Amino acid sequence: MNVSTSTVASNRRRIRKQANEAFANPLNSINNSINNNLNNMEEENTGYLKFGDEFKLIQVNHNLEEEMLTCLNLSEARLIIRESLLERHKLMKNIKEQNNKKDDDEENVDFQFEQIFSNAQSQEQELENIDKLLEYSTGYTNSIDIQTGSSSPTQQQQIKQQQQSGNNNSSGYENQALRQTLIYLANFARYRDGETVGTVRQLLGNVETQDLDYNAKNIHNIDTTTTLNPNNRNTEAEREKELLGNQLHPFEIAQLASLSCVEADEAKTLIPSLNKKLHDADLERILSELNELETLY
Repeated sequence: MNVSTSTVASNRRRIRKQANEAFANPLNSINNSINNNLNNMEEENTGYLKFGDEFKLIQVNHNLEEEMLTCLNLSEARLIIRESLLERHKLMKNIKEQNNKKDDDEENVDFQFEQIFSNAQSQEQELENIDKLLEYSTGYTNSIDIQTGSSSPTQQQQIKQQQQSGNNNSSGYENQALRQTLIYLANFARYRDGETVGTVRQLLGNVETQDLDYNAKNIHNIDTTTTLNPNNRNTEAEREKELLGNQLHPFEIAQLASLSCVEADEAKTLIPSLNKKLHDADLERILSELNELETLY
């Protein structure tokens, strides 16, 4: 490891200067001791992390209006995206019908789309059908299909027009980001049908938390009376606490539904804010119920 000599020298000078000041004024040594204790106390409490501004319970939208924070777990995001693609497919179909444009190759599109959209299919089938899902819902497909001859003449003509107009990217997909998102959600979404997703949301929404943070502050001898001052910086945190009551934070609910945690220690490591809200026994009971609801394909 390379160490700068100037840095070492400056550290030595700083230590020597502090020692001289402490020797000259005994009060400085007392103050330094108090500051060191406070610093150690802050280091001990790093496990009780707080959410950043992006996870504030009260958010301001583009209309400068306050609204509650919305957090989706991976399973909810997967269902919403796939439902949106289905609605897009129906919209495209209606536009074609209004323009009286019908292709013989599209007679069985609806039946095929219902098959690839079904949540009853296995994870492997869903991954295999992602390209078809994008083709039927967005109108774009993999340009490699032209060489293999697996696409229809109408689709080949569409792809050629895209290439001539310069809209085709080098990867062969117009919706590469959407495709990668669908692949990710297909691999990591724990719950695959709407009924189970709703049950998980209800289960986590009914969890009652406890104020374990108060006990933690007493253990570390932190002054808990400062939170009663309406002029301090904790006013906003107190407002969020009043809105939440004894419920979990929306981000905590989303994380618990997305992460496949087995033990309480694992969950509290990945979601540190749970350290001050749930006992290990209660958290492990919740994790057990979530794992039982997980759909295995």
